[in-house]
Amino acid sequence: MDDARDRSDLSDYIRSCDDSICLFAEQFMTAPSNISELLKRYLTQESRDIDTKLALLVLPRKGEPEDVISLDGKVEDREKGIEVRKNQIHDAFAKENIKFISQNILFYDALQFYDHDHVLKPYYENDDVISDKTHVLDSINKIIYKREEALLKEVKKHEQEFEIIKSGGVLNPHEEKLIDDLKKTIEAYRNSKFLSNFNNKYKNHLKSYHVMVFRAINNRFGTYSLRGFDIYFDASKVSEYLLRDKLIELKSEIIGALELVEQNASDSSGLKPIMQILKEQVDEYFQKP
Repeated sequence: MDDARDRSDLSDYIRSCDDSICLFAEQFMTAPSNISELLKRYLTQESRDIDTKLALLVLPRKGEPEDVISLDGKVEDREKGIEVRKNQIHDAFAKENIKFISQNILFYDALQFYDHDHVLKPYYENDDVISDKTHVLDSINKIIYKREEALLKEVKKHEQEFEIIKSGGVLNPHEEKLIDDLKKTIEAYRNSKFLSNFNNKYKNHLKSYHVMVFRAINNRFGTYSLRGFDIYFDASKVSEYLLRDKLIELKSEIIGALELVEQNASDSSGLKPIMQILKEQVDEYFQKP
């Protein structure tokens, strides 16, 4: 993907399709500016099972890696330039709190072995071209394999938690009180008025369109696929942004209440894995409203 505008189909691939790998492509000198804003929505601290399915393919052009500026000045070496640029891209993700896996940042220049007339340079052979292509394909295959391993690990983890819960004994009076207090805490959050003034904030964050574009969208009942407009998907993004901003503190407090039960529960009751599962679910619902 070299067009990183947020779209409903792209959102489905990232969040809902467990068997998909999303490979973004960016130019060498501008990466990751094209996808940073997009990934802010998906690769949050609460997101699970998403980082293993995303990869970035950076596409250098002739001479760009050698022109990279490091702390010691211009590197003037292709491999060194790629290494420095990879670290810069990873640092850019980290600065935006995007938990992108460093090993999933790949580089490939299909024309590095050719001259300006697209003729193979005399000191290279076809085997060099094939070897470089095979290397990047192998790297993509490794990402797929690690994705499969991560999903398998998650299944095994849930199986172990289920066995602990199934074999757990009855709750003692102290644990019953912990659960009763937890219910009261959650109920208090359910009754809180966290959506006050939501309508005004929602309107302020909506996109504005030229009057003719607005008319075209309206005539098509909110979706204009030819131009990539979908007011329903845009509305969901705005709502998600506002809700996250409003609920981040409440979410942390709920996680804290669950951790309190987890810390004070006995190992024999099965409450600990239940609280761990609930914490994962809270994060999941927060990440994917």
